[in-house]
Amino acid sequence: MAKVAALIINLGVPLVLILLFQQLQVRMREARIAPPPLLPLAASFISYGNWLVTLLTALFLRGGVIQGVMFMVLVSFSVLAMPACAFLAYRDRDRSKWHRSLFWICASYLAIGPLLGWITVIIRNSRDL
Repeated sequence: MAKVAALIINLGVPLVLILLFQQLQVRMREARIAPPPLLPLAASFISYGNWLVTLLTALFLRGGVIQGVMFMVLVSFSVLAMPACAFLAYRDRDRSKWHRSLFWICASYLAIGPLLGWITVIIRNSRDL
């Protein structure tokens, strides 16, 4: 059962996120968003997707190498990338509702990221008791 959960969490969730990202790109093209903010959008999908996989791993699995790697990516990449993407999205926030939403998603990471980190640590430590 743990192997099935690991496959779903580590392969299924990223695959679903990639499909959602592709669908969002198609919807932005259909809405004629020019230029679509692909770099901040990709960074937000990577950051929040990593949190989702890390939290699901902490909830349903015993952790391990994948959770450690994902957490290190979150600590090193997302902490720098999301404020930079918020800065880039800030310039274009009045361009469309897509740009404004992306700005708020990136800017809110400064508050949500540490909160998700603490939740992950609490879940992980409560399982070890």
